[in-house]
Amino acid sequence: GKPHRAGKPAPRRRSIVGRLIGALFGLLTLVLIVGAIAGYAAYMRFSADLPDVEGLRNYQPPVMSRVYAGDARPIAELATERRIFVPYAAIPDMVKHAFVSAEDQNFWIHRGVDPVAIVRAGLTDLAQYGQGRRPVGASTITQQVAKNMLLDNQVSLARKAKEAILAIRIEVALSKERILELYLNEIYLGLQSYGVAAAGQAYFNKSLDQLTIAEAAFLAALPKAPNNLNPFRYPDAARARRDYVLDRMAEDHAITLAQAAAAKAEPIVPSQFRRPEPVPGADWFAEEVRRRLIEQFGPEATTQGGLMVRTSLDPALQETAERTVHDGLIAYDRRMGGWRGPVAHLDAVTGPRSDWNGALGQVTRPPGMLASWKL
Repeated sequence: GKPHRAGKPAPRRRSIVGRLIGALFGLLTLVLIVGAIAGYAAYMRFSADLPDVEGLRNYQPPVMSRVYAGDARPIAELATERRIFVPYAAIPDMVKHAFVSAEDQNFWIHRGVDPVAIVRAGLTDLAQYGQGRRPVGASTITQQVAKNMLLDNQVSLARKAKEAILAIRIEVALSKERILELYLNEIYLGLQSYGVAAAGQAYFNKSLDQLTIAEAAFLAALPKAPNNLNPFRYPDAARARRDYVLDRMAEDHAITLAQAAAAKAEPIVPSQFRRPEPVPGADWFAEEVRRRLIEQFGPEATTQGGLMVRTSLDPALQETAERTVHDGLIAYDRRMGGWRGPVAHLDAVTGPRSDWNGALGQVTRPPGMLASWKL
């Protein structure tokens, strides 16, 4: 017979390899088809009954109303949320850069959902699994707008899915500038302040155009945990998070490395906003104004409509009237035998006058007494 030639591949082995490749290709195709069907079914389920995003085009966040005396002195602020609305063009670029770097570095290029951030967060959470650390978030600024303005704060996969769908729809309906404007005016930043303008006042008693790089970075650090980053209570945590934001800003080339280093060297010096001293005796007048505003415009417009109300109140006359009525009532009480015995008894106090003032300050003043205790 003919001799056998060594090294020639067996036809049977080729057939097995081909079948395996074909089977794997078929399995992959089946997985893709099933995944697409499941994804479409999930989309149809979670997208049902979602709120309409078109309303965000002309949306104006709730803004507090102010009541002024006849000489333009403020006598009352009426608000459910303390917010000062600032249009996009009036927000300094440094403030915009700080929040984008801190919250959503790819904001200007993604379409509502950031796959890169999702993968990065997933890998980080996997590496930190079992260490008791808080999971790393991957929500974009657009997703936060969807959650804060169109959804609730329920923690669930269903809410996250709805949030992502709405974020994609928002990106189609609105410009990036409008989305960022809504976010910067809506976000809660602690100290009863909503939006960056109110927060600038609450923490530094400054308008937005007066903020330094370090102060803008601190405000951008707050959305994650405003109560736990309160510089009045947790200065070390506040500074650490601020420095992290400065690093992100330098990484994004929003500031230079030298600017970041200089800003990190600055301490956080909060200067809580102090409202102007109220007009004496104007509280009852302001309450009557509030009631009449509600009757005329309704409660929502009164506390959320940003009304600017100028009244006929004359502070000088009001203070004189308040003092006259008070003194008249005291005189009448004395004429009618108003002595009712001592208000309280104090132990003998020795030392300077300040010691007496301190002891008297602990005694509750009788109703109707306006002035402080006097020696």
